[in-house]
Amino acid sequence: MRADKQRNKEKILKIAEEILTRNNIDTIAIDEIARAAEVTRATLYNHFSSKEELLKEMVLPALKEITEDLKEKNSSGKGDFSSVTDSLFKLYINHQKTLELVSCQTLYGNEEVTASHKAFMEEFNKAMILADAEHFPLGMEMSLKLISATYLSVLLELQKAGKLTYSLFHKIMEGVLTL
Repeated sequence: MRADKQRNKEKILKIAEEILTRNNIDTIAIDEIARAAEVTRATLYNHFSSKEELLKEMVLPALKEITEDLKEKNSSGKGDFSSVTDSLFKLYINHQKTLELVSCQTLYGNEEVTASHKAFMEEFNKAMILADAEHFPLGMEMSLKLISATYLSVLLELQKAGKLTYSLFHKIMEGVLTL
């Protein structure tokens, strides 16, 4: 890909991330993204066939990164809860804005995103099993639900409070599981 074409694509992705994470994704038109990125609608469509394709291009790298990270940790066969929270923390640091887009309605039913999310959940489940289920008094299924439900909100609150550290995040997630 030519350098200027690659720059346009990266600029579109960056602007789209800013716009789509601040607004209701379903109400933002592709024209608004093109205007904000200072490219023509044709240029945007040259890179992405639809808003769904644009969103997919933003979300898949985050899902693939966390899946590969967990897969690598799981392959050693020696995991603990600390390694799970470490992976979740790194994912947030690297892909904070795009994580909010994973469950948007526009991507609902997208086969590639669904398959990627499923692969992540399989590795996450394996990691939790390796983390020693006896440390989860509410049981594995409830623990997985609790982590899934609180993960992003805990990190967002820590960031707002100016206390975003791995050790504090880890302690809070441990506390959530021992409720």
